[in-house]
Amino acid sequence: MIPVTLAGVRILALMLVACSSSPAPAPAPRQTPLPPPAVTPTSARELADAVALRDGGILARTTAGGLVRFGATLHVQTEVAGRAIAIAVDGDRAFAGLADGTIEELDPTTLAPTPVARVTGEPLWLSVRGPELVVFAHPGAAKAYKVEIKRLDTGAARSIAIPNDRSEAMEIAAPATFARDATAVWFGIDAGEWGGWVGRVDLAAGTLTHVVHEDDVYGFLAVGDRMLAHGGSVHMGITDGYVAELAGKASRNLWKAEWNYEPQTPPPVPVVRMLVEGDHYLVLLWNELYRVDAAFKTWTRVAKLEARVHPGRPDAVGSYPATTAMLKLGDRLVIATVRDGLFELRGDQLVKVE
Repeated sequence: MIPVTLAGVRILALMLVACSSSPAPAPAPRQTPLPPPAVTPTSARELADAVALRDGGILARTTAGGLVRFGATLHVQTEVAGRAIAIAVDGDRAFAGLADGTIEELDPTTLAPTPVARVTGEPLWLSVRGPELVVFAHPGAAKAYKVEIKRLDTGAARSIAIPNDRSEAMEIAAPATFARDATAVWFGIDAGEWGGWVGRVDLAAGTLTHVVHEDDVYGFLAVGDRMLAHGGSVHMGITDGYVAELAGKASRNLWKAEWNYEPQTPPPVPVVRMLVEGDHYLVLLWNELYRVDAAFKTWTRVAKLEARVHPGRPDAVGSYPATTAMLKLGDRLVIATVRDGLFELRGDQLVKVE
């Protein structure tokens, strides 16, 4: 028996014991709705989505599926537990879509629900304009989707099938961002390192157009009769960001920045949210807010968002952004975040609402 070999075996055996006794790393927190817990004082800070109300308040959905009504002072007025996975407003009316396909109209003050419609599958997104309800739904286990159009006054309904084209993006991730213009519903996919996908569903013709666009989609912005897409990627420390105009079956970059080992201004990170403000844009580049001219040539830094993310995501070595909504309430700018509640732009600072 050779002592060196024995020592080597002992060291290896000890290493194996140490490794085998170490706990497995915890999985990254998911950002999908979970069964609702009891309402807690912290749940109003964990916001998955938010929409502006006409009276200057906010309706928000929590990551646990609860609903929160913030007043014009941005403090919680009403909070209820639930299983909401989508929310929408139309004037003074508010709506929520539940995981079982139920669509509820909510009392704008108490959030008391009244069922008004039902769709097949999970309503990933919904829009209400007058008596017309439009829902983007996931009917079942297969990666196929549909748009359901229902009249809330007569009950008339029709649906538009959206087949799975078997692209990597559509196989890996579900549509997660949506927009509606005068004639269509737009949907986008963010599949991390596997890229993105954009579709346009013509509501009158019942047809789907695949827009050739391979970048991850974080959101859309309607500017007049134009539709812009924005987003980017974060993977293994390499980042990029873009703003693109969508037209027909094609997209055209209006601005794009890619990581190249050198400092850049503005930084090459995903465009998380965008708003129109007068003759320019407000653009949230990951966690920095900029005012940008209409040509995307002049970028003026306004403030930095000090909000936490949930580390990790299933399709990239990175994370989802902290911001889940950016809203204009009159002259006020408010940002909703996934772990830290609401922030308001006050001067040159994004201040956490306490």
